[in-house]
Amino acid sequence: MAWIDFNQIQDDLVTLIDGGSTGAKLVKKEADERDYAFHNMPLVDVRLTDADPEVRAGQDYFAETTFEVQVTAFDLSDFSEAATLRQSVITAVVDLIRTNAKFSASIESSVIGAHSFSSAKDEQSGAFMAAATVQVIVKTFVDA
Repeated sequence: MAWIDFNQIQDDLVTLIDGGSTGAKLVKKEADERDYAFHNMPLVDVRLTDADPEVRAGQDYFAETTFEVQVTAFDLSDFSEAATLRQSVITAVVDLIRTNAKFSASIESSVIGAHSFSSAKDEQSGAFMAAATVQVIVKTFVDA
């Protein structure tokens, strides 16, 4: 039976976002703490979170796979500036995915899912952080 290449879909999502006009300085797959530096902001991190596979009649394979696309922005003046930058990038990313719903060869469709938001202040540097995470649910089908 054929298998869905989740890693390739994640790579294709990173390529789509990195090649688009989103305003992100860095687009990474599975970013780590070293990537979250002021000079990389705003940063987009694409993570594979789960897949819900279904084998039907032993002949075909369907999966709904969830990716999280997190946008993080820093600003030295105040939270509002960081939030405005975050919103600009997340809007551009969502629009890019909506207009390229089949961004990888094995995708049947993709859906923008739930959004979550967070904020923080680094007391040492005085930097304000605003982040948004958007679920991208990818529907794939393989006929084995």
